Amino acid sequence: NVNLNATANYVQLTGNLYGREQRNSGINAYVFGYLGYKFNKSLRFSGNIGYNTPRVLLQGSSAGYMWNSFSLNKTFLKKEKATVGINISSPFQKFRPWRNEINDPVFYQLQESAYYARRIGISLNYRFGKLEGDIARKKRGIKNDDVQSGSGGGGTTN
Repeated sequence: NVNLNATANYVQLTGNLYGREQRNSGINAYVFGYLGYKFNKSLRFSGNIGYNTPRVLLQGSSAGYMWNSFSLNKTFLKKEKATVGINISSPFQKFRPWRNEINDPVFYQLQESAYYARRIGISLNYRFGKLEGDIARKKRGIKNDDVQSGSGGGGTTN
């Protein structure tokens, strides 16, 4: 199973800063890919990868970044009721840098930081039963069974 998605938007920003009109424009885009492979009835691999371009801001831009994750899942027990999985996010990048740049006529600001991007997780899922039959839904509606008396629209007369 393979999926590939991409989106691109042209952005035009306008604002009033310090009594002056400020403008910025550019393209915000991302691309995302997924790969899933079932080795056999009980072992499955999946991987994701994506990239976000730098974001256009009114006074500058924020950093673009790439991300990825991978998982391996194994089902077991009778009727495959249990699944154990391991997943890892950003295995090739311990830290993800972040940059935000503001370029204004009055000042210039550059913010740079980094955060942990690499994560490892383990999951255990168990299915207790199987839903049999359809889910019953409440029947809703308006029942209009009142009787109109006279020609005046339902009032009582003396």
